[in-house]
Amino acid sequence: MKQSLLIVLSITLVSLVTCNKADNKTGGLIVTLRGTAEVEHAGEKKPLKVGDKFESGDTVFTGPDSVAVIAIRGSLAQAEVQPGASFKITSSAQDTDIKLDKGNMWLSVAKRASNEKFTVHTPTAVAGVRGTKFYTAQKDDMTIVCHCEGDVEFAAGKDYSAVHHTDTLVINKDGKTITIDGSELKGIVYSHAHSMIDDSPLGTKGQMSEETKKKIFAIAQKKFDDLK
Repeated sequence: MKQSLLIVLSITLVSLVTCNKADNKTGGLIVTLRGTAEVEHAGEKKPLKVGDKFESGDTVFTGPDSVAVIAIRGSLAQAEVQPGASFKITSSAQDTDIKLDKGNMWLSVAKRASNEKFTVHTPTAVAGVRGTKFYTAQKDDMTIVCHCEGDVEFAAGKDYSAVHHTDTLVINKDGKTITIDGSELKGIVYSHAHSMIDDSPLGTKGQMSEETKKKIFAIAQKKFDDLK
């Protein structure tokens, strides 16, 4: 009886050690959490805390006024997920796909082998990442992608597909897409600081004024008007 009990305990301990050492090779790991977040797995929701892992195919939700920083598939990528977001990571041996159903996300992706793919889907656009840092936001009927570093292959609908480079803003609205690069923002003080918290590993907290945002969106609106 004692021998059987020792065997059971040994198996349990080995399992626990294995789980603790297991990395988030297919899903994600909560690194920082301000506020609340939940994960839905197999139809059941449960709260998340720092150190918790979630699996490929799980849906993660951030609460109102809540921000989560996650590590994706080990050291492949980091993301700051902002308030009221919901997303799902689906991964295979060489592919990683994030479906961002709503909310904003600042993402930094390490360079990968040429046969590996990393994509982000929003309801209206797809971004293929090539080792880069970018911010995607959904505002009213717009999908906004700021290409902070590196290259991103951006596609929206059947009519728009292009590779965009550092310091480019891409906005999709009502099936139409426009771009704004740094040369078009002369005289406007802006930065690629998109964090909502003070200690984000992705970068500094955003300080862009509402006045600056209005100027940038005025440029965007003129470009959309010119497409009519």
